[in-house]
Amino acid sequence: PSSRERGGGFGVIFDFLYRTFLEGGVVMGPILCVGMVAFYLLFEGFWKLGGDLYRRDFETITRQSMRALRPSHREEREQFSQNLLEKRGYFAPFFGAILQKNYRTQEELVQEIRLLAHNTSVKMNRNLQMIGVLATTAPLLGLLGTVTGMVTTFEIITEYGNGNPVLLAGGISEALITTQSGLLIAFPILLLHN
Repeated sequence: PSSRERGGGFGVIFDFLYRTFLEGGVVMGPILCVGMVAFYLLFEGFWKLGGDLYRRDFETITRQSMRALRPSHREEREQFSQNLLEKRGYFAPFFGAILQKNYRTQEELVQEIRLLAHNTSVKMNRNLQMIGVLATTAPLLGLLGTVTGMVTTFEIITEYGNGNPVLLAGGISEALITTQSGLLIAFPILLLHN
């Protein structure tokens, strides 16, 4: 079936991407895997962070948490802290964890806040190093593809000479496609990582 029969515009795009993937050679598989893993980790991070970014009740949670810390609101604190711990994101569970304990002094509370802030920061930054490594790996794989494409080209020149440009086009095309693919994957990953 033609690309129109398989889905119109999407079929044409799919055919183009599939042909490009095949023409890029063996390095296109690792480039694609790097991109998929990196975008998954980025999506996961934005999903969790989105629980905080799109929540309009920062002030309400803060105000209710401060009120729940008073000794006279112990029953309210337990239910409220459980609700906060079940929410998506980092902000609400942070306050929920603070409200889980009873504090005898203000210093205990400050120490617990510092500890939880550190733990929350570690959770937020958990995948950033891996995403940075993947953003660096994608163009390097593209460069590897450039080298393999040029090796293919020189093998063809050695075997058939350089009189037929059609024979040389496959290796040069492989070199350019892999470089382009590595850079196209690395740019958005690097921007979103930062």
